[in-house]
Amino acid sequence: MDIENEKPKQKNKTQGCLKVCAYGFCGLMCLILFITMISEGDKETEETDNLLVSDIEWSEISSIYGQNSDKTDLQKENTWKKYKGKKIQWTGKVHEIEKSFGTLQMQVVMNRSNNTVHFGDNSFSSPLLDVSRVEVVVFLKDSETEKASNLESSSSVTFEGILDDWDPITIDNGIIVKNKE
Repeated sequence: MDIENEKPKQKNKTQGCLKVCAYGFCGLMCLILFITMISEGDKETEETDNLLVSDIEWSEISSIYGQNSDKTDLQKENTWKKYKGKKIQWTGKVHEIEKSFGTLQMQVVMNRSNNTVHFGDNSFSSPLLDVSRVEVVVFLKDSETEKASNLESSSSVTFEGILDDWDPITIDNGIIVKNKE
């Protein structure tokens, strides 16, 4: 009887060792993947730091991707290929700065409203009315936290970064170049 009881115990030990090895291997692979992603992110940041600022103006982007554009999404997507990855420097007004999922985001209004709302044939104007909408989201580098914390809503801000997406216009590796109160 003792010999029969030994076989299941030995089998359970072998299965237990295999499970430990499998979990260990998976953990090691996850660690390697994580380290690779971090090092690639650092490499990408270094590469974008060395890019020259392009001559792409906000008005050019706004005419294609703005609220009044008559371009189709397909046209916008195809056109975006010439802008994606370009470094820009623009000035706008801070709408909001927040940290979301560990990333510092600055929402920027590029075209201020004329303080007028239209309802069919009727319109209403007031200096207290602000119907401006966020047009650019800048994902700021962690190193910009102190500068960002000194900005207030409606502050003028000049920023630079890399054009990433068009819906909405997003800027990666953003830095705050200067701000005016």
